[in-house]
Order: sequence, then structure tokens, then C-alpha cells
Amino acid sequence: MSDPFRQYFLESIQNTLEQDADEEALLALFRFVSPSLTLDEMLEMEPRGRGKIMKILKSRIHPDKHPNYSSVTTIFQNVQNFYDECIKHISTSAFNGSGGGSGSGSHNNKNSKRKRRKRPQSTNLSTTETDQYPQSFNIFSHWPVTNISLSTVTVANNDNDKRQGQTNKSPAPLSPSVPHPAPPNNVLTKKIVPAFQAYKCIHARGAIAHGRPITKFHTWYDIQKASDADHSVQDIFDEFGGTKELDSVELIKREIMTCGPVVSVSFRLLAGYLRQLDAGEKAFAEELIGEIHELLIVGWCLTPYGEAWQVQPLIDVDGDGVKMDGTKEAVKKVKVSLLHIGFGQFGIDETVLAPESNLEDIPWQPGPYFDSDFSDIVKWRDWEEMDLPITETELKALAKCFKNGFFSGESFVLRDQIKKAHSASYKIKNIKWVEETQEWFITIHRHWGD
Repeated sequence: MSDPFRQYFLESIQNTLEQDADEEALLALFRFVSPSLTLDEMLEMEPRGRGKIMKILKSRIHPDKHPNYSSVTTIFQNVQNFYDECIKHISTSAFNGSGGGSGSGSHNNKNSKRKRRKRPQSTNLSTTETDQYPQSFNIFSHWPVTNISLSTVTVANNDNDKRQGQTNKSPAPLSPSVPHPAPPNNVLTKKIVPAFQAYKCIHARGAIAHGRPITKFHTWYDIQKASDADHSVQDIFDEFGGTKELDSVELIKREIMTCGPVVSVSFRLLAGYLRQLDAGEKAFAEELIGEIHELLIVGWCLTPYGEAWQVQPLIDVDGDGVKMDGTKEAVKKVKVSLLHIGFGQFGIDETVLAPESNLEDIPWQPGPYFDSDFSDIVKWRDWEEMDLPITETELKALAKCFKNGFFSGESFVLRDQIKKAHSASYKIKNIKWVEETQEWFITIHRHWGD
């Protein structure tokens, strides 16, 4: 079975060896070992340091490690010669730059500009910055509630009704165990992909803000409407409070670790890549071959061929969904098939977008809600039981949350009146009037079946 990541790793090295032998080509070669290396750092490096990088690189491309790739022998044989030519070029440039005369002065100016030129920030990380981040991270391991099931759901009928002019019908409700809708018949087109990836990002981040799987979310019909309006990823993020662009590896990593997934809007899908990929026909929209294909980036990992972004296929056929078992530890981890795309490959990290808002002001439960002020209590949702002081007016508002009365056994959703994403289900245990303070108190206990 072919290995697409290995194939493109070797092809990328071959393409580097075909460049002019100079300092920038050597930097590109060294970055297969040290992605964060800068031009200035490389030029100041001692010969021993350069030799160490070359030793690691040659060990990674040794023919014994790639028995099924005939081209690797030629690459392995040429890499040392290319390195020697680059070092010779750098030494010559430095010598010419120190001399006088109009000819040498012109050459010196050219090389001075070259040395000051910065690489794109997407691959420019210092060693100190790199040490801040683990070698591997993805949102599904860190926040199990973000496991996005793409199981087929029956929303197609309502979408068809809408398209046929029956606009008085609302989309069918989705099961709480399916926190993200899949397209009808699992059919995706290039018109749909931007909205699909944007809403996947929004839903995952909504679950993070909510602290549990969301049950009130945007359906496939909302995605279709955005597609019909030609909304881009940025258009959709702007509707949720704004968009920010992440223009470096450091910023992308930091955003994923602290806030959730991001969306690449610069990845270019190539036919050759698809032919090498063994990830199912629904991993990408094939009609976007040769064009920009938005991708949901959910993490990164370190591979034998360098660092790679972890991206989610359009439709995850291996997902088992989020299951609830009625206990506090209700969220089960699911199997999520992720694809790996190397840093800088196919333009994946040239333009990466994320929502500006943390989505904490959006309610993710269907309600009905009873709002209370929890501004001074951060982890109130973890409390098993609490005595909640309420006024008589609030008591009447609370009564509206129950169809059959306070002690019917029904649960209600208690929500932070400011951070509306923060909510939890509770049941009434007791109601009492305290004469001394002239207040009602309700004793409520956590209902973990939500």
C-alpha cells in the first residue's frame, strides 16, 4: 500500500535539490529536520550544527527506510553534493561581500537583501516558541465533547420541502447523540464545502464553550442556505462575532490548544495527492481538484518526515458518534479518522481563519432556561447540589420551565445570564421560604443525563 505522506516527503526533497544551490535552498533542506529554523540562525550555525542536521536528514532518507521507492537512492546520493554546493555558495558570497570595488559591492548588496529576507511566518518559529507546544495535540483527545459525528441523519426531507417552496416547515430536530448534521446522501459539492467546514468549526467550538455536547445547533438546512448565498468561511464567522486570521504556525497551534479547531482556506487539492491517499472517496470534494479546498484543522503531530497538521475528512465514515450513559462521565471518546498534511504542504497554512468570538454568549441547549447570575462562580456546573436564592418574580419564571409542576420529576436548564453557553440540567429537590432574609431558596441537584 502506498504512503502518500512518505511520497510527498520524498518528492519535496527532490524538488528542493533541483533549486539553485544557495542559502535559501539549504534552509529549505534543513527545514525538513528543523521546521522552525530561520535563515539568520542557519547562517550563524557552526559547521558541527549543520553536520548534525545533515546526519538526521540522511538517516530519514536512507534507502533502507524506503524499500518501495526507487527514487530515494538518487535523492540520497545527491543530497550531500547539494549540501556541499550550498556551503560553497555561502562561503563565496561572504568572501565577495567583504571585498571592495563596484562589482563586489553590487554582489554584496544582493546578498545582504537575501539574508534579511524573511520566510513566511507560517514556518518561522524559534526553538523557545516550539518548546511551548507538545509534539502531538488534537481537539478530540483534549475536549472529548468536540467529537463530531457525521452519521447520516434524516434532514433531507425538510430540505427538499424548503426547495419546493414549503417554507413554513422548520428543519427536523436532530438527535442529541448526533451533534453535527451530515449532508443528505453524503453528497458534497464545492459550493457547499466552505459553509460545511465553517459550521463544523462553530459546532465544535460551541461544544467547548458549552462544556458538553451541544443539542441546539445549526442544521444542514442552515448550511445549505449559506451555500446558496455564496457565503465564505469568513462570512459565516463574521455572523458569529468576527473573524481572525492566523498567519504563523505558533498562532495556529495556540489557537487550537486554547480555543478549538480552525479552518484552512488556502489548501490546494491536487489530483496526485488524491491518487496517493487511502482515505475513502468522501475525504475530499473531488470537483475541487486543482482549486482551493477548505479544511478543518483539528491538531498536529510529529511524524518521521516532519510536523504535520491533522485535518478531519469531510465525512468521517469511522465515527461512532457521541454516546451518553446517564452518568457524570457521560461523554465517550469516539474513533475519528484524521488525515495528515505536512506543515507548508499544498498551501495548507498560508491562510487560516478562526472565529473571533469564544461563542460563550450563544445558548447551545433548547431550553426552557432559568437564568441566574454566576459571574463570581466559574465551576458552578460541576456542583452536584446547590441552594439557589431567588426572588418571587424569579420563582414565577422558574415555574414556567415545568409543564407538570415543580415536583413532577422534570429537569430544567439552569443558565448563566451572561455566558449563555454555560448551562446545566437540574432537578428540584426542595423549595423553602426563609423569613429572616425574606427570600425563597430552591435546593436543586445535578441531572447528568443531559
